[in-house]
Amino acid sequence: MLRKRGPSHLSLRHPPLYTNGVNILLIELSSALAPAQAKALSKASSRFLQDVGGEDLVFSSARVSEGDLTVFYVATGGSEVPFSQVYANYPEPYYFLVRGEANSLASALEILSFLQKKGLRGQIISGDIAKIHDDLLSLAAASQAKEYLASSRLGIIGEPSDWLIASSVDFALAKAIFGTQFLSIPFSVLEEEIAHEPLLDKELPQGLKGPLPPKAALQEAFRIYGALLRITRKYSLNGFSLRCFDLIGKYRATACLALGLLNSEGVSAGCEGDEASLLSMQILRALGEPSFQGNPVAIDPEKKTLVLAHCTLPLAMADSYSLSTHYESGLGIGLRGRFPKEEVTIFKLSPALDSYHLLRGRVAANLTAEDCCRSQAAVDLLDSPEPLLTHPYGNHLLLAYGDLKKPLVALLDSLGIKGQD
Repeated sequence: MLRKRGPSHLSLRHPPLYTNGVNILLIELSSALAPAQAKALSKASSRFLQDVGGEDLVFSSARVSEGDLTVFYVATGGSEVPFSQVYANYPEPYYFLVRGEANSLASALEILSFLQKKGLRGQIISGDIAKIHDDLLSLAAASQAKEYLASSRLGIIGEPSDWLIASSVDFALAKAIFGTQFLSIPFSVLEEEIAHEPLLDKELPQGLKGPLPPKAALQEAFRIYGALLRITRKYSLNGFSLRCFDLIGKYRATACLALGLLNSEGVSAGCEGDEASLLSMQILRALGEPSFQGNPVAIDPEKKTLVLAHCTLPLAMADSYSLSTHYESGLGIGLRGRFPKEEVTIFKLSPALDSYHLLRGRVAANLTAEDCCRSQAAVDLLDSPEPLLTHPYGNHLLLAYGDLKKPLVALLDSLGIKGQD
């Protein structure tokens, strides 16, 4: 199930997804029946829909918002012709809710065959009440996430880091698939904002363990935070990634703390100008979860284990945190966050935007190795990490809390993107 989480000391500003009372636009398909049969069918259908909806779903015959999920309720056999007369008015994919009585499943199978013959996508939703309910919730979350992504604006501040030789995204293709707009923002814009940013009197979130860094380092970190916040407002960004290592050479400071704060305040904030990782972060954000952009430190396919590390993370994802230095430079501020030992989803969209990695697992340990970045999570996986080694999608992966497999698959499948086997 999707959820909104985070320690009470931080307030996450998620998109308005997956709340009680999700509206589903229901289009009923049926053939002509005798009066007695029609009356009995209507009564059974009402009871079925009430049971399926529960407290989370509201079926209606009118669209409430653009993010509504559209579902065809195949009530009887003989629904093929009515569907063929109206389907062109609706975008793919097509979802078919089937109770299983009155030859409805047979009719749904014929309709799906008809769509597949035309190269169109569709899915039959059937089974017991609990399964149908869960499937519809995931599909509803995916539908609303698509709407959120279609209105998202993501900035790349400066060029991607020089070592990212395989992580660029075709901005026009991202717009065509997701509706998401990428903007290229010169690094000089950030430098100008830093120069004009006054020192901020900002309190650190609760959960800090250990001593404070030198005052000058903290002031520079907050100055960078303020500059990045102003850029997000100036360009109406929902997220960004920046060429963060350039800050070290000019300011002897890092963006690690700024990214940790902004990611906890509803902005998808990524490192190194990694375009594919930023879009992956925004996809997870569209499903209501912030994410940790980490370097894979160790992958063991036999033991099904993975270690991720980076010098920043959304502070809302940490039980507690301490402030160290940036690993590679020994300068500025790096975050060492303590991850709760909960179930997680590992995700990465391919830079070509045509496939993705998705693994489920649980945080097993927080590590403190000195030879890698500061925040370190060891994850026990349910799925084999072999594809991460044989078909990698760059040098970063995203970690988010919860088992997000069903809504992620529903979202990406609806866009024609398949997972990497």
